[in-house]
Amino acid sequence: MTTRLVILDFDGTFTDSEAEGAPFAERYPDLLAAAIGMDAAAFAPFFALGLQDVAAQSPELGWRINGVDAAPADADPYIRCSMAAHCAFDRMGAQSDAVARGKLLADAYQAAYKHSAIVFRSGAREALQALLDRGLAVVVVTNSSTAHVQHKIDQLGLRPDTPVQVFGNAMKFWVDAGDAGDPRFDSLPDRETSDQLRRPVWLRRNRYFARIAELLAQHRADATQLAVCGDIYELDLALPRAMGAKVALMRRQNTYGFETELVGRAGDRGIVLDDLLQLNDWL
Repeated sequence: MTTRLVILDFDGTFTDSEAEGAPFAERYPDLLAAAIGMDAAAFAPFFALGLQDVAAQSPELGWRINGVDAAPADADPYIRCSMAAHCAFDRMGAQSDAVARGKLLADAYQAAYKHSAIVFRSGAREALQALLDRGLAVVVVTNSSTAHVQHKIDQLGLRPDTPVQVFGNAMKFWVDAGDAGDPRFDSLPDRETSDQLRRPVWLRRNRYFARIAELLAQHRADATQLAVCGDIYELDLALPRAMGAKVALMRRQNTYGFETELVGRAGDRGIVLDDLLQLNDWL
């Protein structure tokens, strides 16, 4: 089936999330310490132990959102630090009120995120321009803000006659097993499993589905004519693959075996990329 629509994740897929997130990871624990009225040096050992917990337990330890594990706890610096903070507070017996803790973490996250760098993967511009030059409908769907990602894309220096649509705040992490009133979603199983992961991979991500459905309608395509590329299988690719789309997983420094195994189940409709320039050739 001819590909008519390409949906791309951006942060971590076209950028190096570890390099981009390093300034964030440096500032985040200090901001948390200040928020709870604790000396940064005194809080640092607890946060370091939290990071160790996350590294040791991921991917079985998940980024818990809306009562389910939405992605590996160590998937990128931002998720890693958020989960390390939870582990640190649990060790300390601090911030036991879930709502108050959530607000504290969110406020520190937003303050630290402003310091994130922009570091593109090798070949990012060439890979994106090659897709656009084919005349494909290319859309970025991201959990980050639209303005934040648009600013990054502007730095790539793409030809001005080949703009890229960006849709932010996609909430790919939000799992809701309830029906959406659309048989394409309502008929999906709620999960899939891998022999390399003890917990389930949750598929029914209704906010992400709503964006995908809107784009399919806009471009008069069905799921078999859709290709999706991202760097975190659960967030970016699990739902589209279940819908019948082609999926491309861009390797991270710590891509897990269950991620490559599940992409492999797609046969020739799935690929694990070591280089962004492979994407255009595969499509």
